Amino acid sequence: MMSRRSWLYAVVLLMFWVPVAAQSTTGTIQGTVRDNQDAVVPGAAVAVRNVQTNAVRSLTTDPAGFYRFLNMPVGEYELTVDLAGFGKHVRSGITLAMNQDAVVNVGIQPASISENVEVRADAPLLNTTTPEVGVRFDTTRIAELPVSGASFRDVFAVALSAPGVSQLGSGQTGFASGTNFSSNGMRVRSNNFMIDGQDSNDPSVTGRQQPINNTDIIQEVRLITNQFAAEFGRAAGSVVAAATKSGTNRFRGSAFWFHNDENLNARSNLDKRAGRTEAPFRDENQYGGTLGGPIVRDRTFFFGSYQRWTDRQLGSGFTLSGAPTEQGRSVLQSIATGRPQVQALLEYVPAGTPNGKTASFTIGGQQFNVPLGDLTGSSSVVFNNDQAMARVDHSLTPGQTLVGRYLLGRTPESSGTGQVTPPGLTTVNTSNQHAVNTWLNSVIGQHLSNEFRVAWSHLGTNTGAQDPSSEAIPSLEISELGMTGFNAAASRTAPGLAVNLPQFRFNDLYQFQNNLTWVRGGHLMKVGFDVRYQYVKSFFFPTIRGLLRYSTLQTFVNDVAEAANINKPLPGGQEVNYYRWWDQYYFVQDEWRVRPSLTLNLGVRYELPGNNIQSLIELNEGILGANNNNDVFRLTPVPKTDRNNVQPRLGFNWSPRTAAGGLAGLITGGDRFVLRGGYARTHDYAFLNIALNIVSSFPYVAAINRSNLSNAFVQLQSTPAGVPAGTNPNLLTRTVVTEDFRAPYADQFSMEMQRQLGQNLVARIGYVGTFGKDLLQTLDGNPRQPFCGNPCTTGPRVDTTRGVIRTRANTAESWYHSLQTGIEKRMSGGLSAAVHYTWSRYTDTASEIFNPSSGEVAVAQDSFDLAADKGRSAYDRPHRLTGKLRLGAAVHAQPGRIDRQDPRRLAVSVVLYRAEWRAIHAAQRHRPDRRPGGHRRVGWQRDPAEPEHGPGPREHDHPGAHRGGRIDPVHPAVRHAEPDVRGRAGR
Repeated sequence: MMSRRSWLYAVVLLMFWVPVAAQSTTGTIQGTVRDNQDAVVPGAAVAVRNVQTNAVRSLTTDPAGFYRFLNMPVGEYELTVDLAGFGKHVRSGITLAMNQDAVVNVGIQPASISENVEVRADAPLLNTTTPEVGVRFDTTRIAELPVSGASFRDVFAVALSAPGVSQLGSGQTGFASGTNFSSNGMRVRSNNFMIDGQDSNDPSVTGRQQPINNTDIIQEVRLITNQFAAEFGRAAGSVVAAATKSGTNRFRGSAFWFHNDENLNARSNLDKRAGRTEAPFRDENQYGGTLGGPIVRDRTFFFGSYQRWTDRQLGSGFTLSGAPTEQGRSVLQSIATGRPQVQALLEYVPAGTPNGKTASFTIGGQQFNVPLGDLTGSSSVVFNNDQAMARVDHSLTPGQTLVGRYLLGRTPESSGTGQVTPPGLTTVNTSNQHAVNTWLNSVIGQHLSNEFRVAWSHLGTNTGAQDPSSEAIPSLEISELGMTGFNAAASRTAPGLAVNLPQFRFNDLYQFQNNLTWVRGGHLMKVGFDVRYQYVKSFFFPTIRGLLRYSTLQTFVNDVAEAANINKPLPGGQEVNYYRWWDQYYFVQDEWRVRPSLTLNLGVRYELPGNNIQSLIELNEGILGANNNNDVFRLTPVPKTDRNNVQPRLGFNWSPRTAAGGLAGLITGGDRFVLRGGYARTHDYAFLNIALNIVSSFPYVAAINRSNLSNAFVQLQSTPAGVPAGTNPNLLTRTVVTEDFRAPYADQFSMEMQRQLGQNLVARIGYVGTFGKDLLQTLDGNPRQPFCGNPCTTGPRVDTTRGVIRTRANTAESWYHSLQTGIEKRMSGGLSAAVHYTWSRYTDTASEIFNPSSGEVAVAQDSFDLAADKGRSAYDRPHRLTGKLRLGAAVHAQPGRIDRQDPRRLAVSVVLYRAEWRAIHAAQRHRPDRRPGGHRRVGWQRDPAEPEHGPGPREHDHPGAHRGGRIDPVHPAVRHAEPDVRGRAGR
């Protein structure tokens, strides 16, 4: 560790000696200068001026008449071409996007024909330099289109409108933090999020870490779904890169207010089930503003923002139909003496409204009937969130720019969410996010540029019980009464705090990045590294209070639990765990302009992800020492660091120049056609939650699972720490990874045609394919042998000396084929629009390491025949259509400019300019129904004598997904199309 750390410090020190993020926050302006005879013009003076900051860069064209400006900040530019004997050419209105190679070809006229030519036109919509498949969302589309991801405004939700992207359906679980989506045949965890080139990924559950709900601070969002350049990686599905706004020479700002209340909402199904005739109370407000401008004109600029988000609402919970009525409570009270479990039920479950149902039990030959009723909880939700941004851009020299940016997300209070029925089980959630990013862009002559970045980010979350007394008892499940569920979810109806609460986590990420760009002839070469140090402090000790499951009211009164589970720390162990690891990424790539019509993109990326599981070794050594170095307590297997993640990238972009007439001209439009494609290998990231699963089982925790336990309520809570006397430690439940555990990978293929149909209209059609290998899957590592009858409850295990073993393995595969089409119109004449259609087929052998949806189990049916699980993926969407539209009226006079002939024109101008209609729409067809048995996991039932194999009490994601500024309890609740009724009524 020390040698690696010393190496890192040396690299950082060396970088400061160099005049100093990849083009992660900038772009390139390039093109060819030709004369009126279509001959290239070498030696022409070309200058570009940022019209917002007045920064100017200049160079001369090479012998091929080609020019290229590197590391240009995003924004609007004016380009000037000047050469003796030719008229001066000025082209304005060029908008440079993040990481864009804007091709601006220029034709100049001899001075005898024209003295000066001024043209206002943006760069062509065609991508004529790279093979990447993706879309861009500029500041107008982000700020003015609806961006609701999951009932909240999320900047990254714009990804849902892109081709090849599918969103979750009803009943599916959102595992990642923020907006969940699957991109081109990869899982919802397979997306890489960056803000100004800074990593913004949650290391525990994946997804974006820093919430951004104020769309006014974002300059652009770029989504790459296939054929990443070598500078991008860490995820196999997509790269989502956002760039924040910067200040300019003009002061500019915005103010906004979004309001939502019960008058703007309809009743939910839960409200209807609760008998409400009107939508429940709600008062939500999201307001704030931005301001930017010059500190020192033409040199130093600032941009800042603040947003306040508050929400007050009254929500309805799920209906429990097995709550004893007042009469039923009296019956239970009469036999409660000496039965603490019955006393707990009476204390934590209020009386239900009679529904005519009863449950019975017998004591001493006497039968007791307990009237049951409906109980629907309600909660008062309080949510307060603050978000802020501050950014300063300073020009050190004409070729050097230093930028500093800070993002804040703070939720001091979020309460009343989670489980509502029975009452008293809602949670209190707090969170803090900080992101500091500093980078230096340097242009070192005409052919060399560099970007160096140092960044730090922090996340702190805490989820606990709103009523601390709910932690005094185990989780109590009584199936006959409809009291079910053990993990935190809105659908849970069992009393006692959920087994995976409380919990907290603190993350710190330190990032050092450098990218060097060199131009030589037709080659644009780039080499870079990205080194990160991660530190995580985590408390996640599920089932520490225990779980009791009773099948009937009779077994509950008798206190004979069908399942009695509790986790106890082992001697030498600890409840709070610490993880430290390094991630390293290196790349080299070459954008080779073989000829003006053909560009090859060649690159290779190497990833050396840290092994966070090795952080558990030191803790395990303490446990070994406290248990007389008994080898049974040794963590095994421990995978070695994954060192062979080499990722080749190969692509091409061909833009033939043909005659404008004839068949070829009809197809290509002369120079308005592009054919591009390529191959890329990408690797996924092994998220930290897998290590959390390991440390939540033996040999760190004694996971004690007993069946048909008498006097269970008292016996369970009096279970001593450590391995119970007479228990064989080898029989305790383990969660392990395989010895060769490694990063999953995907091979990406694409072939796409793009045709520009006008100055502002472009169409595309193409094939995109992705093949996933070594994907993560949960296996029964010690299954029972299936020769003991049906159902099999007593068959011996393959290894009779071991108990339940949950194995996380790289054994799943996926196959994705798609046809993607689209047409996009850039803003002109008051109209911008885009329509995308995707046909696809997505199959896999496992869609997630945990249960991807309700009714679907992640564990392979047969650990020795994994191919039998091949079927349509949980994220398969055969047809998906998305559309975006912005329509606005305009006037000839600019808004805000007074017409001296008619001063009233000012008001008319403003009103007409603001008359706009904006919409976004997405429609998708879910996967075809999959029948149980045969070739899929739907409906597969576990061995009832075994603990849960899916995301059971020890296997749940941690510690909550951040919905914008919100935190949902762990993990995000399954989205139900219809409310469930727990118990007899309505079954």
